[in-house]
Amino acid sequence: MKPKRKNILVTVDHSRQSVDAADYISAMIHPLESDVTLFHVESDMLDIFFDDGEIPDLSGTSHFSDWMHVQKRSIDDNLDAARQLFLNRDFPETRVRIVKQPLEKGITRDILAESHKGYDLLVTGKSGSNRLSDSLTGTVTSKLLTRTFHIPLVMVAGKPEWLKVMVGYDGSAGADKAVDAAAELLRKTLAEVQVCHVIRSFNLALAQNSQAYTSFYNSYLPELEEALIKIRREKMEPLLNKACGVFVSKGFQPSKVRWSMINRSASRSRALLDMAAAQDCGTLVLGRRGNSAVEEFFMGRVGKKVVQVAESIAVWII
Repeated sequence: MKPKRKNILVTVDHSRQSVDAADYISAMIHPLESDVTLFHVESDMLDIFFDDGEIPDLSGTSHFSDWMHVQKRSIDDNLDAARQLFLNRDFPETRVRIVKQPLEKGITRDILAESHKGYDLLVTGKSGSNRLSDSLTGTVTSKLLTRTFHIPLVMVAGKPEWLKVMVGYDGSAGADKAVDAAAELLRKTLAEVQVCHVIRSFNLALAQNSQAYTSFYNSYLPELEEALIKIRREKMEPLLNKACGVFVSKGFQPSKVRWSMINRSASRSRALLDMAAAQDCGTLVLGRRGNSAVEEFFMGRVGKKVVQVAESIAVWII
């Protein structure tokens, strides 16, 4: 039986980052199992006009119409370039379409409305065309991160490597959903999939200000941490093996799927990013919600921190 085709929605704007995002996802999904929509919301409301809340009458100003023409040509060039990237990776021409939609309710809301039309994945660049306001995460991308709950969201920063994937895994229901979705959506010929669990260390912040804490840490905390690591490993090993088995059941080669653990990390987000960078993993997959009830607000704390500092990596929030 042929696998169900996946519907992929890729946002494209005037930025080079949006084209790089299209380049990345074209390498990560199978060309014969995916339908791709390159989506742009057209608006004459340029960033410089938002301060006034309306478009001023510049029709009599020299070269304003030429500027608007350049804007429209720019987006057409980006859409065509993005489409060609998919065709270069053997996607059938009939399976890659371009949709330009006039602004209706707002760029973010229009993207979200489109994403509810039967798509399986939403892909966006971390930064948009406004480089100043997008210095950390683009305005539209930030809104999508806090409002996209119905399908996985991929945020692409820079130009990630695409051969290796890391999945952050904590044993939660959200992590299991992330594993299931990644195993279903990712191209099965990737070089490596690594399911990684981070064991956090005890909080060391108080050691700087408390002599009693410092004394306790030096005398006893290493033993406590060793006990914690042992307990966590015994609990997580069967869960990690099960997660790896999900990828194998979906067609990944067993030799290309493995699990790992990181011990004594003060920050799960930093540990995952550092491990991904050290092992040339250009993709980090995370569940939107983790084990802590605190993490139910919008997006888990780990995911939020990862998105904020991500560079040259694609973060999948599922």
